Amino acid sequence: MTGGEASGALVADVVSERGGFRLEAALHVDRGEVLAVLGPNGSGKSTLLATLAGLIAPTRGVIRLGERELFGVPPGARRPVEVPIDRRRIGLLGQEPLLFRHLSVLENVAFGPRSQGMRAAEARTEARQWLDRVDAAGFADHRPAELSGGQQQRVAIARTLAARPELLLLDEPFAALDVPTAAAMRRLLGELCDETATPTVLVTHDPLDAIVLAPRAAVLHDGRIAQTGTVAEVLGHPATPFVAALAGVNLAIGVATGDGGVVVAGVDGSRLVLVGAPAPGATDGAAPAAVVPEGLPASAVFSPGAVHVAPAIGVGAGSSGASTANRWLGTIALLQPAPGGVRLTTREHPELAVDLPGAAAVALDLQPGARFSFSIAPEDVAVRGRD
Repeated sequence: MTGGEASGALVADVVSERGGFRLEAALHVDRGEVLAVLGPNGSGKSTLLATLAGLIAPTRGVIRLGERELFGVPPGARRPVEVPIDRRRIGLLGQEPLLFRHLSVLENVAFGPRSQGMRAAEARTEARQWLDRVDAAGFADHRPAELSGGQQQRVAIARTLAARPELLLLDEPFAALDVPTAAAMRRLLGELCDETATPTVLVTHDPLDAIVLAPRAAVLHDGRIAQTGTVAEVLGHPATPFVAALAGVNLAIGVATGDGGVVVAGVDGSRLVLVGAPAPGATDGAAPAAVVPEGLPASAVFSPGAVHVAPAIGVGAGSSGASTANRWLGTIALLQPAPGGVRLTTREHPELAVDLPGAAAVALDLQPGARFSFSIAPEDVAVRGRD
């Protein structure tokens, strides 16, 4: 039992306008591949899915699914060729199951096959197979209102895949579920995506969704794709503060020094120089990895927990500047609880977080307004150029 048997790669290069918002995006998703799309609210994720689904007509561009062109303007034509929504063979699954409340679970799942011309008895047989596949066969005669949220989402997955979509669009499908149910749904959907080999676009705010389900990720920012790559690359060295926050790392944006470092300006005008470790296998004194030409945009990424904190005694406490790479002075601006300890930010670099275990925070007697010295080992810093 497979879905999307005629599926091919999704190729989309579109410009879409919705009110005053403009989306410009190019995507390629292979058959059987899951592409995670990350981005803050207002970045264009919903507009992207609506455009792919046919709910919004692009201003211009092309959308192809295998050999079929869902949207495009042929040479010499004045109007675009556009496949109607009901003929696109696209499945859309969101946070809400949106099951037909007046139908039984079985009839909900059979709806897609029946709408495609399958005989009623055959459609119900197909529906029972899908319900069994998502471990919901025991709910076949129930109405949606009799099921829990997680159970309804299982049925929604079965209903979506029973229609044999050639493209699957997932819009935060686990956001409304509790942690154990979300984990089970990720595992189930991952197995089904592998089984059906359907190209899938997954919009999510949860990095765990991307890590578990998607080999590649794209980051949307202000209607444009700011970064693409493997999930490890995107979360390991984010291009935007939003994804850095999702990944739980600090993103320090500045200018390359030309010798493997990046200079980051503090709000007080101080200069923080961050340098990464030498390239693997490099000899002593070799230039650090990811050397970016001097003066070009660059960024450094490091974990809040990798920063060492010490009293600012004898380190020039009257100045916030730092003459040594990977060392700086800062004035505590904010203290917040963090798992297993405390998270602090400084007045000079409020965008950079530092995490300390509870015992270390108590020993240092951290207080807002107090000055401390901060340092980080080069091997804990990754420096890259920015487009």
